[in-house]
Amino acid sequence: MTGSFESTLRYCLWGLLFFAAIPMWWFLLNRALSPWRALRMKNLELSESPHAVSGGCLRIGTYNIAHGRGPGPYRNSRELLAKEDVINRLTQIAQLLREERLDIVVLNEVDFDSLWSCCLNQAEFIARKAGLSFLAEQRNIDMAIPLTRIRYGNAILSRYPILAARRLPFAGHSALETIFVGRKQGLLCTVKISESCSIRVLAVHLEHRQESTRLRAAKTIEEVRKGSPLPLIAAGDFNSTPVGFPHATPDSGGQTAVSWLLAGGAYQTCPVGAPSREDSTFWSLEPSAVIDWILVPECWSIISKTTINRPLSDHLAVVMEVEIGRASMDS
Repeated sequence: MTGSFESTLRYCLWGLLFFAAIPMWWFLLNRALSPWRALRMKNLELSESPHAVSGGCLRIGTYNIAHGRGPGPYRNSRELLAKEDVINRLTQIAQLLREERLDIVVLNEVDFDSLWSCCLNQAEFIARKAGLSFLAEQRNIDMAIPLTRIRYGNAILSRYPILAARRLPFAGHSALETIFVGRKQGLLCTVKISESCSIRVLAVHLEHRQESTRLRAAKTIEEVRKGSPLPLIAAGDFNSTPVGFPHATPDSGGQTAVSWLLAGGAYQTCPVGAPSREDSTFWSLEPSAVIDWILVPECWSIISKTTINRPLSDHLAVVMEVEIGRASMDS
């Protein structure tokens, strides 16, 4: 009897260990497969066709949509949201993009299949509602265990065809975090504006915890700019602001990522002087920091730049209208 009891107990313990290990193996398998899901391009084939570039002008937007959770204090609370609320907010975001008549939009913190936001592909949902036929998606975070999953990153939506897309790895906060969770990366796309003009658009979302890590990413962005004759737009949530701006956090050398990029002379943006409250993009309910940026080639002309004061996220959207340089139009 004793031997039979010990044998049964041993089988029970092995069974418990097996079932306890399922979440771990599920998690590891998901992480192993994540590189194959990390990038996607799609033509939604909407009825709205690209319009001609009027006078060489483009309207560009960038928006950290914060998973469609709205402007509320959710940073330390990842509760599930009602699907109706998420859809309503994403619809409002898409309507904002449509009203602004945007040609190219960079989105940060976009969920692709996350349980906490009802497993919606937010990039595709917004693109369809906004009438932007072409999109590219790139995942920064991709984790899953049984009954839950978190997958989000950057997206570029475009009125014009996206010819190519690739991930741009940035320095991570730590090696272990990169392996087991993921890291913020860039999404680099080539967009065909006309038969004679193609440009590159880089969706940027930099690490929020350390300026030195953001500076390393800025140097990667500069290498990309130098690596092709096509003009480069870099836009998104840089989590960085120039030295001397409110909430700037220079590294030990007294530099920030945005200051370093602008100091090279290859980019221009707004604001360049002391920012007004209307320039601030974060926190959307009481904006006091300029951390969402659109950087365009120095040879282009900035016609206008607006921060849209509509708190549908914890960030505010930024819209810039630019005139493409003649040399770029003939490239």
